[in-house]
Amino acid sequence: MNCNLFAIASFIISILIATYGLWLRKQSYKKSNPNHKITPIFKFDTTNIPPKSVVKLKITNESNVDNNIDKMIIYYYPNTFLKSIFKFYYYFTDRYKDIQTISKKCLAHDNIEVLVNTNVNLYIYKIEIIDKISHKWKVKWISKRKFKKLTYIEELKKKKNIYGENYIYKLGENYFTTKSLAKNSKTYSTFKSYSQSLEFFNKDI
Repeated sequence: MNCNLFAIASFIISILIATYGLWLRKQSYKKSNPNHKITPIFKFDTTNIPPKSVVKLKITNESNVDNNIDKMIIYYYPNTFLKSIFKFYYYFTDRYKDIQTISKKCLAHDNIEVLVNTNVNLYIYKIEIIDKISHKWKVKWISKRKFKKLTYIEELKKKKNIYGENYIYKLGENYFTTKSLAKNSKTYSTFKSYSQSLEFFNKDI
């Protein structure tokens, strides 16, 4: 009986040691080969009026080796329902997709940001990042609905003063206000609510 228990315990320990060894080899492989975490970033460029939505990808190199990122491929939803059924055919024939050159080095345990040149008339279906030796990483992309919400721009209010024009914009989930204070001088502020933005808009500074 004791011999059987010893044999079973030895068998279980052997399996655990082998599993741990495989896990260590897998971690070592991941660290010594290019491995990237890619996160979409949604911002707004408010340098000029009207503001513009800016979409970027943050590429984080989680391995111990530098890597040269070569390009990104952006796949768009076709603009009609019937075409969307056959979207993979269109992708195969190089339609409804855009190849953008990146040509940037991403150092080990560092990150880079790359601009995504979005098509104003089409929504992104998926994005792939490819390095110089054709390793490919798929970007976990968001739904059409969330993309609309995060890139939404609407001019809500506009008022002239002696120095220029004041604006309130809805940018994504926030409200952005710009005020002309003097010649070539402006002040900007972002608020969570429209009432706060309107108060700043109407306040004399």
